[in-house]
Amino acid sequence: MAMIITFMGIAFIFLLAVYVSNRTGTKANGNILLGVTLPHEALKDGAVNGIVKKYRRAYSLSVFAFLVLTAPIPFIVEYVSLSMLYALLWICAFLYVNHLIFNHYFTELYTLKRKNGWWVGAKDEISIDTEVSRLKNTFMISKDWFALPLVISMLPIIYAVVRDIELPFLVIAVSGIVILLTYFLIFQIINKLRTETYSENTEVNLVLNRVSKREWSKCLVVMATLSSGCFTAMSFMAINNGLNATLTAVTFIAICLIIIFPVVLYHSKIRAVKNRILLVENETVYTDNDLFWQGGIYNNPNDFNTFVEKRVGFGTTVNIASKGGKILIASIVPLIVLWLGIAVYILPFDFGTVTIGISAQTATINAPMNRFTFSANEVISVSMLEEMPHAGRVNHVSHGRIISGVSHVRGYGESHVFVLRGNAPYIRIELERGYVFLNGSTQEETATFFDLLTSLLP
Repeated sequence: MAMIITFMGIAFIFLLAVYVSNRTGTKANGNILLGVTLPHEALKDGAVNGIVKKYRRAYSLSVFAFLVLTAPIPFIVEYVSLSMLYALLWICAFLYVNHLIFNHYFTELYTLKRKNGWWVGAKDEISIDTEVSRLKNTFMISKDWFALPLVISMLPIIYAVVRDIELPFLVIAVSGIVILLTYFLIFQIINKLRTETYSENTEVNLVLNRVSKREWSKCLVVMATLSSGCFTAMSFMAINNGLNATLTAVTFIAICLIIIFPVVLYHSKIRAVKNRILLVENETVYTDNDLFWQGGIYNNPNDFNTFVEKRVGFGTTVNIASKGGKILIASIVPLIVLWLGIAVYILPFDFGTVTIGISAQTATINAPMNRFTFSANEVISVSMLEEMPHAGRVNHVSHGRIISGVSHVRGYGESHVFVLRGNAPYIRIELERGYVFLNGSTQEETATFFDLLTSLLP
């Protein structure tokens, strides 16, 4: 149930984030609507509002349709490989459909703009010297603010090392540092972003770029601190009480929320400042490069910036025509290949079984990714168990459904374990070199294995 809640929760948050992002396209961002630059008087045109309403209805229906398509999740969640493949297909299909919808209505609005000759040219004539002067000394916050989340993230690592905690729990603790380094890297990237031109007034450009960088730097520090606290709490609970599906589910959902809400909050704040200044700025430059934004994707070979402000949605986006943009887009391919590779690797554990064969007084146990052979003269005893003793990791492949390999079994030491979880009874084989535990897919199959193994006894 916890895994179902995890998958459904992540899918819901993902859909909600895209839905909120799409809604920003239906509201004027300065003089930009649905990614198309328009004169201010055209923003209230009936035909324009009609296109916006159709777009709003279309993306709402797509979000609802893909919410319905999460219905299979409860039925496949126990099969990790199928869940991974379905999740990848679901995400790719949704993003593609979302792209098609946006591109359709972007093209319709842009065609209307050309038909009516709505080329931007008028400017307001109200001075904003006071506002610009007030914001001129705005700078990014210091990177020293990352010291707080660093200290928070180090606490479970120090605790795990001092207490000599098992490696899996140390990995969980280190994950907080990895997330923190990711935030810090984004912080450094934002710090090096080139100045974006909004106006012929250099002071206005300076102010808007500084405000944007400062607010995003604050956003990253907030997210880093909250994420570090979340991972630290998870680490201590896992170390002291053990890792379970419910704890993992709650942590992932919390991380998703930590990412979404600060981004929405700070993006709204930045956009409000920008719109307030540009609305009354008497030298605003409306760069009419709509054709570089088809489908909501920025593809401008004349712009060397890797990151630019989104026209629809929150934060920045990648200029896929830039050198850095091409590298970032290309990096997605190996990630998808890796995801597919992991899913294919896990397939045998989702659908594989344990089998046993006996030939010439030699028994061979076959299980996913493992094979174990022993001779009849090694067998001391064979017995049935109604409960499987706890098996800790030593050198085995563990899956939600199956354990295959060498494990430290409570009360027996290092043993060879080939069992399907929650599928009693279990067979215990005592050999001269240790113990072996196994079972079949059904009680009948386990009974057949037991009869074959007892035939090896003298």
